[in-house]
Amino acid sequence: MGYGSGGSYGSGGSMGMGGVMPMSGPGFVNNQPPMPPVGRGEQMATVDAMGRQVIWEGPPCNRCGEMIIGKVFATLGKNYHPECFTCTYCFKSFPDGQFMQHEDDPYCERCYTDLMVTKCATCQMPITDTAIQASGKMYHPNHFVCSGCGTGLQGQEYKDGEDGEPYCTECAKSRARLIADVNMCAKCKKPIYGEYITIRGQRMHPEHYTCEMCGCNFIGGNCHERDGKFYCQDDFRKLLQPVCFACRKPIPGRSVTALGKVYHPEHFVCGQCHQPFPDGKFYEVDNTPYCELHYKMLFAERCAKCDKAIVGEETKGCGKSWHP
Repeated sequence: MGYGSGGSYGSGGSMGMGGVMPMSGPGFVNNQPPMPPVGRGEQMATVDAMGRQVIWEGPPCNRCGEMIIGKVFATLGKNYHPECFTCTYCFKSFPDGQFMQHEDDPYCERCYTDLMVTKCATCQMPITDTAIQASGKMYHPNHFVCSGCGTGLQGQEYKDGEDGEPYCTECAKSRARLIADVNMCAKCKKPIYGEYITIRGQRMHPEHYTCEMCGCNFIGGNCHERDGKFYCQDDFRKLLQPVCFACRKPIPGRSVTALGKVYHPEHFVCGQCHQPFPDGKFYEVDNTPYCELHYKMLFAERCAKCDKAIVGEETKGCGKSWHP
């Protein structure tokens, strides 16, 4: 994978003005009031100065799913709000505009290296050249060594130990004699000589009894287990926190669950005007929530008698709809 740069900024969509044509020229005076500022998270005009409907159009953002009005960042065949064009994993922006690509998604160099690049099983550094594959692992040629004595194993006979590490034939024999009397660390898979800690039947070197995420030591019982791994209380809480569908960040406090998704309360907004629902009432179309105003404007049938939007029960006949 190589570096790529984002597309250029451009208009995020077109605006219909009910057939009003722009006017200019000598003697022309624009008596229309200025349009209010528009954009994501801001109130956008729904009618023009003459009371006619304004329809805002723009492509959906690939990150947050909201409509893009204004600047758009287009790259990898997808469209983003400029502030939404971030690393797919850590959600941080690209300060220099450079990113790595994987399956048409952008990643910062650090996350791409951590997640995608093959690493040496010994040093955990990326392998960018020749590699040795052995026992289901990859190694730099000079790092494929005996886990007992450090002898290079490239082109040599070796055996896999019970800890999954390679050993030369001599160390494999010595290890076989010791294994019956030595405890193995559940974390590093190496022999324990001396003191050890037993946690839920697993023995560990004391220095390996640490948080899986931040590496801190556990003090005063500050340890929680999940899927066989141990976490401090703060990181364990992070694992249990739901992630907001809109911003893709953890939700530490109150949340809103709707349409099968979870949101920060301030991020559960109308798909058209991007404003929250004060009374919690919304209308759903294609799994997108809308406030009553924009649902009526965009989707509701209109009564053949009063020409007002029909929300709720309706009577149909002769190809027309009426309020009951």
